[in-house]
Amino acid sequence: MSLSNMLPVKYGNNEQDEKLVTLVLDISRSMEQIYKLIIEKQIVCSILDNLEDDTMVMIIAFFGEVGTVFTPTPASEREVMKEQVNNLQAYQGTFMGSALDYTYDFITSLPYVKNEVLLISDGLPYGEQAAPAKQAVINMANANIKVSTILTVSDTGSALMAELAKIGKGHSYFI
Repeated sequence: MSLSNMLPVKYGNNEQDEKLVTLVLDISRSMEQIYKLIIEKQIVCSILDNLEDDTMVMIIAFFGEVGTVFTPTPASEREVMKEQVNNLQAYQGTFMGSALDYTYDFITSLPYVKNEVLLISDGLPYGEQAAPAKQAVINMANANIKVSTILTVSDTGSALMAELAKIGKGHSYFI
């Protein structure tokens, strides 16, 4: 299956509604193992290449802290976004729950009608972050924000990533 067919970037027939795709990137130290961070960056670049130019994209990255790499930006600015993503480095900590809470708060403050979150991670949150991650995804699902996941090279994190996608009424993929 090609990446463009599996990506959640088409939103039905109503092209008038503003769309926001939010990419939530795990840049923790565990992502440095087995080239997971490199793979994640390649995935993000492929996603950006496959989005329609008028789709708005927000990129959030997390490790022990959470930050916005790009506020909502048209996908037509993909080259600038790809350059910034390719410059991301890994740091200590994997605060997945905090990242998804931050994402929920940010998205719900924006005026977009159609929202989709794509979490890209090895599914290995720090400490007790799995429960807050699940609660944040429940909050998003209740707000009609679809959450899908892409698991990067990790058998250990597969159960959590699949569960988050199920809770988020999205899809779970393994790269």
